[in-house]
Amino acid sequence: MNNSDFPTKRRAWPEKRRKQQAKRCRQTRPWAVSNGPKSDEGKARSCGNAFKDGLHSALMIDLSRLLQKQKTMIKALQGGENRLNR
Repeated sequence: MNNSDFPTKRRAWPEKRRKQQAKRCRQTRPWAVSNGPKSDEGKARSCGNAFKDGLHSALMIDLSRLLQKQKTMIKALQGGENRLNR
């Protein structure tokens, strides 16, 4: 399958279908039973999610380092200006 197999814009659900789906969700309450992985394999697989997608991902760590360097440089520049203005 490729992107040409899917329409570029989807139509919104009709009001009747939206109400049926809302009713179905309230009856089945999927949020009440969704509590994460139960097996050791599932837990091991999900424990790395933060490192792959979250605040501990490689991209976010690199960004944090760059921002820290920028902060250091700004402080150094401001310190130099303060010495000149005395």
